Amino acid sequence: MDTDDFKESAFHILQTLYDMSDGDVGKDIVIAHIAQSAKIDEQTVYDLSRHLEAKGLVNIPIKPNLGVDHSLSITEKGMNEIESQQRKK
Repeated sequence: MDTDDFKESAFHILQTLYDMSDGDVGKDIVIAHIAQSAKIDEQTVYDLSRHLEAKGLVNIPIKPNLGVDHSLSITEKGMNEIESQQRKK
């Protein structure tokens, strides 16, 4: 995946998470559901989510009872990024 594809896919994941969270910052959305909605495989969603987390756009909550990172939540910064892009259109 080249840099442009990576950025585009990461933004697509962020947009999907935004849509699925219904404006609720911190609402956990299961990665499998994000992958299904975005039509991207789960591993790619997971990989891209690490990039988005590093930028402060999503949180990856740890679920100790499951032993895996299986959900994402959008941050206020992530919400602002999507809304800023929507205003530019």
